[in-house]
Amino acid sequence: MNHTDEHLILVPFQFSAPSECALQHAVAVAKAAQDRILLLHVVNSETKDLMKREQLTLKNLYDKLRRLADSISSQHGVAADFEMEEGSIFTTIPEYAEKSKARLIIMGTHGIHGLQHIIGPNALRVSELSSVPDIIVQQRPMKAHGYKTIVVPIDSTRESKQKTSQTAAMASLFQGAVH
Repeated sequence: MNHTDEHLILVPFQFSAPSECALQHAVAVAKAAQDRILLLHVVNSETKDLMKREQLTLKNLYDKLRRLADSISSQHGVAADFEMEEGSIFTTIPEYAEKSKARLIIMGTHGIHGLQHIIGPNALRVSELSSVPDIIVQQRPMKAHGYKTIVVPIDSTRESKQKTSQTAAMASLFQGAVH
């Protein structure tokens, strides 16, 4: 499918609790901004472990993503679709976000575990490699009122300056304050 739309929110979805939480945030943002959601599942070694553990096939995962996208559309009134791409999350997510012209990535993280104390959490590494603004969430559900307090690190780089318009837009959607 050709997903090129400035009103697209990309949600990397790995069938985990943080992915579910990120999806909940994406639904709230998409409803407020009248955006579409695209679930992107990156098929990698974690996927193969999941398939083995739960005795699933790629077709099973495809069907699960289709049902999830359909339920988002029917239950929340937000247009949703999905894609499956094979590769590394570190390259596939940023490349797909740029190719699809997504305006925002909302992704979940488990936080820092093991070696990630040294090399950084996966979500931060994806964020650093992406030119698309992102929101990284852990397993804290989105509040009904949305984002009332937004904290954004900023410096004098071009990338930080680009964050300001996106941050202002997000604050405006939910009548929030930026710090």
